[in-house]
Amino acid sequence: MDNTIIKVINHQTIDNDTDTIEEKGVGSCRSKGNKHYIIYDAISDGMKSHVTIIADSSTVRIRRSGAQSSEMLYDTSRKTAFSYSTPYGALEMEIKTIRIVNALESENRLRLVYTLTMQGQKTYNDTEIIIERN
Repeated sequence: MDNTIIKVINHQTIDNDTDTIEEKGVGSCRSKGNKHYIIYDAISDGMKSHVTIIADSSTVRIRRSGAQSSEMLYDTSRKTAFSYSTPYGALEMEIKTIRIVNALESENRLRLVYTLTMQGQKTYNDTEIIIERN
């Protein structure tokens, strides 16, 4: 890892109530061709996970492994489904991506705006991933 600081700030709205969830980790950010790779380790709710984000001009894929695991695909052209595995069982979820703003080249930022549906409950999410290069 390059010791690059990766910050993830998610504003999540459920029934007009907004909560902000922040995650911070140390990792690396690299580009190859038209793809950006962000890799970091994070601790959330006391559980460690390894996160890989692959972003191109039209999609973002986020893989999380560890005590909690998932593979989410953000694609503005279609809804996508995934399974979120926890030590307590798996949850089936669906993502409807509203907007992807990939400003990794110019501003070291990636923004995802989407709705997440789980067990009939829909949440609105506005997530920003910020790369703090040394």
